[in-house]
Amino acid sequence: MGKLFDITLTLKEYITVYPGDPSFNIKYLATMNKDGYELTGLNLCSHTGTHIDAPAHFIRDGAMVDELSLDILIGKVLVSDFTNIDFIDLKCLKSIDLDKYKRILFKTSNSKILEKNIFSENYTYIAPEAAQYLVEKGIRLIGFDYYTIDKYNSDNPCHKILLGNNIVIVEGINLNGIKAGEYELIALPLKIKTEGSPARVILRQI
Repeated sequence: MGKLFDITLTLKEYITVYPGDPSFNIKYLATMNKDGYELTGLNLCSHTGTHIDAPAHFIRDGAMVDELSLDILIGKVLVSDFTNIDFIDLKCLKSIDLDKYKRILFKTSNSKILEKNIFSENYTYIAPEAAQYLVEKGIRLIGFDYYTIDKYNSDNPCHKILLGNNIVIVEGINLNGIKAGEYELIALPLKIKTEGSPARVILRQI
């Protein structure tokens, strides 16, 4: 059995969220000292931390998270390293062989930004032409190491292209320390009837 890598951000108070989204908060409903047991309530956006976008996030009548196929969320994946570039364009994607894969994770300089626990407007993003190319190549799932795949303050063209073609998006993965190459992906959201959900995302060495 290959080594496991947890590429999930820890949900904790003051975790960075996309501007405008509600903050993540923990409410202590019971404590060991006062009540003899621990019980917490959680307040969070469905796109907090490491999370999965289902088609319903941008597509009317699109699939909800609970309708996503496990066959998409689990399986062979390519981790591709595009650090130190401003955005992922068509030229970037044509430099790698996508024909063997249905899933791809993009490692960029964003993984280092994630560890600072601040939101930066100057992150690496995916260009719409690259998103369209992923559709043409038959990709079923993409993962990205920031809170969104689209350029900041855009009208989210990549979300619309990918989700409109039933391509699942995993955002907020931390790929620091992960080498480019082939892995097994396990990306499991809550089984919840919403357009997005926090997820535990694991890579296994093949």
